[in-house]
Amino acid sequence: MTTDQTSERHTPLTQADRAEAVLDAIRREYQRARTKHAPLHSGHEAVGVIDEEFVEFRDAVYFGVDRRGERSDPAREAIQVAAMALAYVVEAYASWEWHRTGEAEPEHMEPAARHREVRRRIRGG
Repeated sequence: MTTDQTSERHTPLTQADRAEAVLDAIRREYQRARTKHAPLHSGHEAVGVIDEEFVEFRDAVYFGVDRRGERSDPAREAIQVAAMALAYVVEAYASWEWHRTGEAEPEHMEPAARHREVRRRIRGG
C-alpha cells in the first residue's frame, strides 16, 4: 500500500467530533421543526410534544419500527427528542432569560407578563 492510498482512508471520528455532528443535527432538526410547526407556548405543550417524540424514540430502540410498522432509526428519534427539549428551553421556559443574564427573576410577575418581559428583553427593547 502506498502512502497515497493510506492517506485516502477515513480516520475515525473522535468523541468530540461525533458530539459536534450530533449538536449540528439537533440544530437542523430544531430549525426544520420551526418551519413546519409553531413555537412551543408552554411547559404543558412541551411535555406533550417531547413525550410523543420520546415514545417514537422508545419504539425505535425496542422494536426498530414506528407506529406504522416502518423501520425507524433510534438516533434520528433521539435527535428529535433533543430538538424539542431545545425548543422548550428557547421558546417556552420564561425564566431562561433571567438565568442567562444572571438577573433576579421577578417573582411577582404573572406567567404571561414574565413571558412578555422575556420576549422584550430578547428583542433588546
